[in-house]
Amino acid sequence: MKIALVDAFPNRPRTAEREFIRRSVRALANLGWSGHSVVTSDEILALEPDVVIATHEFIPKVTPFPTIGLMWSPPAFFRDDPFRIRALRSYDGYFTGSDFVTRFLEDQLFAMDKNAPIVGPFLPTCYATPFVGAREVKGLFYVGANWDSRRHGNLFSILEKRIPLRVHGPRDRWTGLRRGYVGELPFDGEAVLSALRASGAALCLNRREHNEALLPSARLFEAAAAGVVAITDPLPIIRETFGDTVFYMPDVEGATDRAAAVVELWREIRTNPGRAREMARAAHQVFVEKFSLEKMYEPLPQLVAACRASGGWQPHPMTDPLVPAPEEPTTTLRASGVATPVIEPPKEAEAAAHSDEAAFPTVEYIVRVGGRPVPYIRRCLQALADQTWPNLAVVMVRYRAVEGLDGLLDEFRERFRWIKVVDQHPLNGQRSTTLWCGLRAVSAPYFANQDDDDTMHPNHVAAVMDTLRRHPGRLFAYSGAVRHEEEAGHYVFQENFGGEGKQVVPETRELKFLHPHDRQELYRGHNYIQSNAWIAAREILREDVLKDPYYEVGEDVYLYMLFSRHTDFAASWRPTIQWNWRSTSRDNSMFDEEKWHYIGYRTGVRLQYDLPPRPPASLPEQVVEVARQPARNWVKAFAWHSMRFFYHAWRARAPEMADKGKLLFQRWERSRRFKR
Repeated sequence: MKIALVDAFPNRPRTAEREFIRRSVRALANLGWSGHSVVTSDEILALEPDVVIATHEFIPKVTPFPTIGLMWSPPAFFRDDPFRIRALRSYDGYFTGSDFVTRFLEDQLFAMDKNAPIVGPFLPTCYATPFVGAREVKGLFYVGANWDSRRHGNLFSILEKRIPLRVHGPRDRWTGLRRGYVGELPFDGEAVLSALRASGAALCLNRREHNEALLPSARLFEAAAAGVVAITDPLPIIRETFGDTVFYMPDVEGATDRAAAVVELWREIRTNPGRAREMARAAHQVFVEKFSLEKMYEPLPQLVAACRASGGWQPHPMTDPLVPAPEEPTTTLRASGVATPVIEPPKEAEAAAHSDEAAFPTVEYIVRVGGRPVPYIRRCLQALADQTWPNLAVVMVRYRAVEGLDGLLDEFRERFRWIKVVDQHPLNGQRSTTLWCGLRAVSAPYFANQDDDDTMHPNHVAAVMDTLRRHPGRLFAYSGAVRHEEEAGHYVFQENFGGEGKQVVPETRELKFLHPHDRQELYRGHNYIQSNAWIAAREILREDVLKDPYYEVGEDVYLYMLFSRHTDFAASWRPTIQWNWRSTSRDNSMFDEEKWHYIGYRTGVRLQYDLPPRPPASLPEQVVEVARQPARNWVKAFAWHSMRFFYHAWRARAPEMADKGKLLFQRWERSRRFKR
């Protein structure tokens, strides 16, 4: 098995994540697997791993491979950060560090109605080591980046005056220590163990948030792996498994009292070196049997199989019951002593079942062609052909002749149930007319749209269809979206890319949309459903839906608004489509601001009576006020808020357009005739 381990902080050379990755590579090799450190999505695609492991919740899923999040940070660190919450919601499965974190994730998944497997506890430990131990106890070891200098107050300043303290970490983070600081350690997966053995004893302390989330420090497992005696916080999982093989900090507050407790335990270690060595040997045995990284990674194949089963890589028949038959539960004991379900690899669907229209109904994709050459169309059709969903069809709407198209379609006819070619009529230059020609030509029970320049992950159709299966009565479901800068020299930036390295991280993908359905948001011009992210049932094609609005842009958003008249939407909460963006050639329709201005106004007119009578109080005050006034004012409100949204969208995506967009925005703002 090939595993990609994503380095969350590429411009920070000294991080726990980088040390963990190097240890993991060694542990995975011991299991007969290969682990690889990666940074960008392009590196992941080049590697083609069986699974991607996100080492920090800053890292969203942006590639087509099953992605597992390592959740060992206290939720208090990220629960109020929308970016990190959205990233962790994008994962296909999770390794969690404690039952507390598991409950947090279960709450998130319940809110999303998303099925994603969770296995735990999985902790940032160390690869299995032979017992070496320390020849003598010379000092009390502590290592830490000390990124939060207030974590332990002046505890270490007190300790360095009373015991032989040996603190390692970045020099600029430990300027308050004189004798106690002994230098930095390389993050090579081995230096920490060597320094531990040279000291003979280790101090392993947590932040308050870690203790509240029942998450033990990695320092304890490093000490056990090195074979030295440890002083640690008394978390339940540690007491249950390590027992009396380690020394426990008493429950005292304040740096002075905690320092006194450490000094007392240190004296006991120094006065009874034989007992300390036997405790270290016993703790090492516990570590090897229950907490080594090899043990942590043992459930990985089953977890990956469960991710593939729940995430669409192995499609569920639409005839599968929503309530499974009760089975005798099978459990296994993990390190915490808490019983967790055994995840059995799912059985492959038989080929005969794939041909069953009731189990796997045909999804017909509308593909509009005429403006781009055959290589784009080939990529588009190949993305459809690679889908795990067996029954697919294509209706290709041609608004201009494309050289080589007929030969290309012949290459794909065996994969699809049918390929229909429809010539647009009338040829009026309207994007909506092309789409509506496709809508009227749909004959399959389900249909969708795929622009000729966009792609999708192989599990997209199966994942969205499973969302429809789990939401009977809903006729429309959609996925999240990944935006890809496919022209050279354009990269996306994330907060975790900063650091002293100051190198440009050539990341070309970002998690753009992963949003719950909100009709108010759609009507305010916030489109969070990419044009190829959705699948709908044919019965939604009512009379009003099939009336072409003759739009040059924004036809997909308008179509969603019409759909929302007839059904609630369901989100898959999986980013399974890729929106290919070209910032240099600028041929994406989103760049045409004048057309968007005009279409925003027209949409406000066409749907002016669709606005709910009393918007929720969370809406901007001016929209609430205007919604209670005559329709002509709401039309202007819609157009104004559309302009505001698109201006900020342009500014984020193309900074060079900010000045032009700002002028347009300000001009429209001055022209409006209602109070803000």
